[in-house]
Amino acid sequence: MNAGQVGAIMIYGANPSYNYHAADKFNAALAKVKTKISFNEYLDETTEHCDYVIPDSSFPGKLG
Repeated sequence: MNAGQVGAIMIYGANPSYNYHAADKFNAALAKVKTKISFNEYLDETTEHCDYVIPDSSFPGKLG
């Protein structure tokens, strides 16, 4: 990402902008990615940096 060679990133089940020990470096590299997608039902620190938010609202075991 930091080299600008990642065109898109999809983030699911993680919040590296908060949990990663070098979150500032992650966020700087993330800013170089053209398309950033978060699959999160909450607006967390990583999701705030994303272009698209696709909530994962499915409950385990729920059909339909």
